[in-house]
Amino acid sequence: FKAIDEGCPPKFNYLDVSVYVDSFVGASEITGPKNVCRYNALWYEIIGGRASSKYHWEVKNGVKSSLDSTNRLLIDWEGSGIGEIRVREESRNGCLGDWITYSVTIKESPTLTSIIGKDTVCLNEKSLQYSVTKNTGNTYKWFVDNALIASEQDNKLTIDTYNSPFFTIKLVEYNELGCGGDTSILNVIVSEPNPEILGPTSVCPNSINIEYTTENNFQSNYQWDVIGGKIISGNSTNKIRINW
Repeated sequence: FKAIDEGCPPKFNYLDVSVYVDSFVGASEITGPKNVCRYNALWYEIIGGRASSKYHWEVKNGVKSSLDSTNRLLIDWEGSGIGEIRVREESRNGCLGDWITYSVTIKESPTLTSIIGKDTVCLNEKSLQYSVTKNTGNTYKWFVDNALIASEQDNKLTIDTYNSPFFTIKLVEYNELGCGGDTSILNVIVSEPNPEILGPTSVCPNSINIEYTTENNFQSNYQWDVIGGKIISGNSTNKIRINW
């Protein structure tokens, strides 16, 4: 500053003033899971931020699923590989802090797997075995509807009893992070044949070439038993001829 007196003689004086502007120091740390499963939504939070501030979030390989002006954010990790979070604090006076960066590893959840075993069984078959291909480090949880489990050993299942017309086996596979894949489902048809025999119920002695039939079910075969006569054709099919 310079002050001047324009009198006679003129006079003046100086005053030096130094103004120091401190930088705004924003929050410097993010906390939250470092290893995540794809398609899981998880919370991340700022440490050391001010209650009166607002926050600017940026996410790579994920989707912001909550308000992104607060000190915590819900992120749905929909990408793969490495995810990244960037955030900085803005004070109530509009001062901006430095960007903070936080990296996460996105791991794929187990893919849908096929259950191996019979999809059609006869009523009262014993010790039905089902399994899936074992992936190292993963665990398995089995569920059944309209049946009872005899034993469950990781990726293998034994069914005890079951009911008609079908029962259902379900499986969820979990990776080492505890994230489950889609539910595998196998519907098992319980076959309970009850054939109706059509043909003469009264014949003369020594009648020959008398035909008897039952419903022709696809891929089925038939075992006939005759007392008082002889099968002359058609055994193992749905239609036979008998000499009485």
